[in-house]
Amino acid sequence: MDFSMLQNFTSEKLKKTENFHLKLISIGESGFRQGHSCQTALTKLIDEWLKYLDNGEIVGTVFLDFSAYSIHFHMCEDVSQARPWIRQNSIHHSKSRCITIHHTMGLIIEQNVCYRTIGHSYFFEAGSEQNTIMEGNLGLGTSKPPPGRGLIPTDTACPTTYWVTNPKNSFRNNAAAGSFCRGFWFNYPDFPLLPDSFTGNAYMLNKEARFTAIHQFDDNTAHSNGGVSYCPLSSI
Repeated sequence: MDFSMLQNFTSEKLKKTENFHLKLISIGESGFRQGHSCQTALTKLIDEWLKYLDNGEIVGTVFLDFSAYSIHFHMCEDVSQARPWIRQNSIHHSKSRCITIHHTMGLIIEQNVCYRTIGHSYFFEAGSEQNTIMEGNLGLGTSKPPPGRGLIPTDTACPTTYWVTNPKNSFRNNAAAGSFCRGFWFNYPDFPLLPDSFTGNAYMLNKEARFTAIHQFDDNTAHSNGGVSYCPLSSI
């Protein structure tokens, strides 16, 4: 497959993302900025350490790995009144997932690009997520994790660009290309997969999902995937 046109599109998205970062993130940010690298970040960090040590101060450091779950709405429940959105982001080479929605209802996810992420890319996690609008998103080259690195078995068995666990969502003008396995996979649990300690409204009855029509699925495209591009219904 010729990815040149898609790569050009992705490049433009990354340029826009870089300008966005420059406005919002500290000047100490080194990731994905022209003239910046891991080396410049390390040089600045060591200079800061030496300055404090020369002043007789103690230096402590904490390292955080943000290489997985690039964007994750976690157990936010119903946010439909505020209607938050995830818009015009470029995410690439994430070690796990691209955008994850976990027991959150009412998000808008539009005009994002996910490239070469590992495991399911746009990921509806628990089966309770609904009233989401997914529009104009692109997923490219969804990849299989290394042995033992998949978060759930299907990450390894069949990594899919759009993994959807609830039919009460809208999908318009999205595209999936070059996935290791599938483009779109609607895979419903009998009951939302929530922690035992969770006592809130699960939003779905037992086996309700499998007897509910997909709310909207219009003008989406999937091609050049390793398996079936569309898998309309199965059960976890």
